[in-house]
Amino acid sequence: MLQLLGQMMKLPFEAFVYSVGMLAKTMQGIQQIAYQGIDMLSDGGRQSLVETSRDQDHVTPIVNENTIDTGAETAPQTSPKEDIRMADKNLSGEDLKLVRYKILFIKRDYEHAFNEQEELVYDNMTEGAFAAWKIGEFIQALGAKKYKYPDKWEKSTELKKHKDAGGYLTGLPEDDKKYLRVYFEVLERYPREPLRYQEEQLDILRGIRDTLTRPTGS
Repeated sequence: MLQLLGQMMKLPFEAFVYSVGMLAKTMQGIQQIAYQGIDMLSDGGRQSLVETSRDQDHVTPIVNENTIDTGAETAPQTSPKEDIRMADKNLSGEDLKLVRYKILFIKRDYEHAFNEQEELVYDNMTEGAFAAWKIGEFIQALGAKKYKYPDKWEKSTELKKHKDAGGYLTGLPEDDKKYLRVYFEVLERYPREPLRYQEEQLDILRGIRDTLTRPTGS
């Protein structure tokens, strides 16, 4: 009974404390409203960055033209990643292939790429077979004044032995031939014309027939 009486005596004090707290919050709100009004008058009537709508729970932001972030305009535009075209090295098939290639010399300090060339290839072959074919062809053509002696090779005594008076490469030291490589790519493919073997055989047979049936003495 005494405990209940004590609780009833506390109620007026709790109500008083609660009302004082609510009054303090109300005064803080009035103070903020007053400060906002003073700020608007001192700014010459400019709108604040946010405008409270009639619905107090919904705040609609209003962006001032002076507060627009220009960083988006000056941000560098990232260009799309360019597609990298892989070189076509497929030499299989019986079609006609236009191949562009270079002979490379990859010995350290003497690296050199010789003149670019093109070849029509109709054989069905592998990359290794094509490289061996072109390296052998390159070595055979060294004495035909086809390839200029690279200026970078002037400092090599061994390589300089294979330079003629006209500045052409006449050969390579045997140990340096292992540094030859071939870079190539297939530029285009074309269907190859069919063989005319049967037509040629018929032409031959017609010629023999005409010779046999020709009158004697003519």
